[in-house]
Amino acid sequence: MTTTGARPGRWAGTRLSAEWVRLPPRDLRLARGGSPNSGDELAVGGSQGHEVSAADVRAQAVYRFLSEELALGEGRAAKVIKQFPRVLGFFVETLRLKVGYLVQDMGLRRAAAVKVITGCPQVLGYSMENNIEPTLQYLEDGMGLGRDGAVKVIAKFPSVLSFSVENNLKPTVRYLAGDVGLGKEGAAKVITGFPSVLGMGVENNIAPKVRYLAEEVGLGRDGAVKVITGLPSVLGLSVDDNLAPKVRFLAEEAGAGREGAANIILQYPKLLSYSIELNLRPKLHFLWEKFPGSTGVQAMRLAAHSLAGKLMPRVRLLERHGMAGRFAASTTAKCTTATFCEKVGLAIEEYDGEVEVCKREHNEMYPSPEWPAAAGEAGDLAARVKDDAIASNKAGRAKRPRKHAPS
Repeated sequence: MTTTGARPGRWAGTRLSAEWVRLPPRDLRLARGGSPNSGDELAVGGSQGHEVSAADVRAQAVYRFLSEELALGEGRAAKVIKQFPRVLGFFVETLRLKVGYLVQDMGLRRAAAVKVITGCPQVLGYSMENNIEPTLQYLEDGMGLGRDGAVKVIAKFPSVLSFSVENNLKPTVRYLAGDVGLGKEGAAKVITGFPSVLGMGVENNIAPKVRYLAEEVGLGRDGAVKVITGLPSVLGLSVDDNLAPKVRFLAEEAGAGREGAANIILQYPKLLSYSIELNLRPKLHFLWEKFPGSTGVQAMRLAAHSLAGKLMPRVRLLERHGMAGRFAASTTAKCTTATFCEKVGLAIEEYDGEVEVCKREHNEMYPSPEWPAAAGEAGDLAARVKDDAIASNKAGRAKRPRKHAPS
């Protein structure tokens, strides 16, 4: 391990070798003096007679706390250290108190607290009184989420703890509630459904998407509000890469036209989160092939139903039992499994078996399956938006200064 002017409690400039993180020095040993089980006081010196610095000893105690006591394992512990090197200079007891606060005072489950730490390691350096509690209080009282809602937001989007209440959170909430027209309750619903929006800049990120929906798609303000409340994560989708191509697909390839595309989006906002290549286009062509009289608009109204989990197996079973064309596409898709089996005279085992066959075939045909939810792109949306949100926050708006925990 190499340090640059590092002293105990001053680890901002520490550089760790991959070998140190993967296999910590064996000659560092806990000296069980001081408070029992604190893990903070360590002996120096090694089995081969060389001296080990107090900073190295403290870093080893922190590493063991992360990897063993928090059960992060070597990989996740290394990531935490890489993202927040200063943690190596903290007393283990200080870290225990911070984790205890997250679990006992905030009400996070231990697994959720670990998720917060791995998602935003800097939280280990924040002051509970000056940083974490004000954020929690604003989410709980200022936004009206209550304790449970606030904790859910933090668990889903740990980086919210790194944003300033005054400079980041309040402006976003004011924009959603007032300018967009969601109202306080509507804004709270959107934020609970898509907490990453709290880290996105208003002018350069959120507002352009709202304007696109209202003006270019033609939804108007009320329609945009309906779509945003129905699919909060729409605010994390790129206009150029996600929204505009799907609107064009609905208007042109599905033949809905501009007004028809707007109506489909109003009725089924989740279509905007689906992949064209893996979800919308395969369903459109399948339904056109199996139900020749159906229009593109009718097909897209069934796009929320899984192709391999519902549409494909049901059509095949109807064909196998000589009932092809007996039911309309909407009836085939929308009736319950029990009703479908009763109408066709199927045992549930035969139905389930066909579903599994279709899933396997679908997975071979399309590398990115849509299971368990037929959401296409939505699976990795949160991760992409988190990265974009953090980048936007750093570039566009100042954060409040953070008072770090004593080391």
